[in-house]
Amino acid sequence: MTVPMEMQPNALNRLIAARHLIDSSGQELTAISTPLTVAQKLLVAHDAAELVLLARITQLGISGSDLAAKQGREPSFMAIATTVLTKAYGGESEQFGQNRDLMDHLNRVRVAFKHQGLLPDTASSYHLFSGLIEILDNLCEVLLNRSLLAIDQTAAIHDEEIAEKFTDARALIDEGRYKEALEMTSSGLAIAFLNLELPSYVTPGEPSSEDALLLSGRGIDPASFLTMQKLLPVTFWGGEEAKWHLRKTGHRANWTKEKAEFCLRTAVSTVIRLQSAPILPKPIDFYHQFEDVVQIESENPEVYLVRGSMFEKKFERFEKFRKGDRIAGHAFGRHGKTLNVITNSESDLEFTEYIALRDPRHELIEEPEHSIFSQSTVLWFKSSEVSVAYQISESYEQWQRALGLNLASEENEIDESAR
Repeated sequence: MTVPMEMQPNALNRLIAARHLIDSSGQELTAISTPLTVAQKLLVAHDAAELVLLARITQLGISGSDLAAKQGREPSFMAIATTVLTKAYGGESEQFGQNRDLMDHLNRVRVAFKHQGLLPDTASSYHLFSGLIEILDNLCEVLLNRSLLAIDQTAAIHDEEIAEKFTDARALIDEGRYKEALEMTSSGLAIAFLNLELPSYVTPGEPSSEDALLLSGRGIDPASFLTMQKLLPVTFWGGEEAKWHLRKTGHRANWTKEKAEFCLRTAVSTVIRLQSAPILPKPIDFYHQFEDVVQIESENPEVYLVRGSMFEKKFERFEKFRKGDRIAGHAFGRHGKTLNVITNSESDLEFTEYIALRDPRHELIEEPEHSIFSQSTVLWFKSSEVSVAYQISESYEQWQRALGLNLASEENEIDESAR
């Protein structure tokens, strides 16, 4: 982290803390935000402003006791704000007046809520948060030659491994190695997304509007998040080797200082917001835990087996099953038999003429022959001759046992009401 010569460590710590408060403050305010949400954000804005103003007072060499002596009491928020604004813009400038008026408005709304319990009027107050942040950012630019939003807040990240990745990314940017900086940023995010237990697994470098919408509920700007995802390489799990998509956005035209700094700044902000956000429940996909079970209900069922690769498939009658046999797999509803590879379907199993079972598992079904090409196996049943239920999948059960967990006995029973 580069620290300007004129910036004292305690002043820098305040600025980092101010950035942390701002970036952890939750959703952006709008004209339809609730008054309570507005009040909470303005309390955060006031605390952040105090930290920035006190950091500048420290740099100016003005002590709190000096300000208190002038007022005869502890210095008020507006007394400190007026002192700093005067130093930045002069006491008579138009910018001084506009900035002071907005900060005074915010302070009055804060006092009314904090000391009297009066909720703010959203229509006249929701803009105060973004307006104050703009003022603080400009103040730091004028007085410290560095905007508040450019302050490196990596120190606010709890996980040392993630913080180290982002620190290395900053060093790579300073060295002009922008491609490597983007890779390091992606690696840090991969670790963060894994460790922070997101409701759905998010992969750095894979843009998803669903992920952006999900994270917007935790205060992350969806536009910035999606842009960052388009600029980063794909990195899976714990930060393994990055993969660039050359003929999309993974090329040297995007490996610039501006874009590397944007991605690092957005990544750091994303992690800080996520680490302080409440954990949301994690929806579990059906086939992560369960598998379908087709039970033969006819004495002589009409069953067909399709086996092969995308280059060659065999479609043949399968006559080994008898009434009562149960075959596990992944069931789909279909209105006709086909040689094509089975894909996901939303067809209701109850109203389709055929049931297709992908990757069927039963002792009567032989393992497919080894091939350099991907092999698929599908069984076709007449819907009228079978019933479909589900049970805990074999792979999930093995995983639970590996963890030393005991599955409830009723969870292993087939659900006969599945169809």
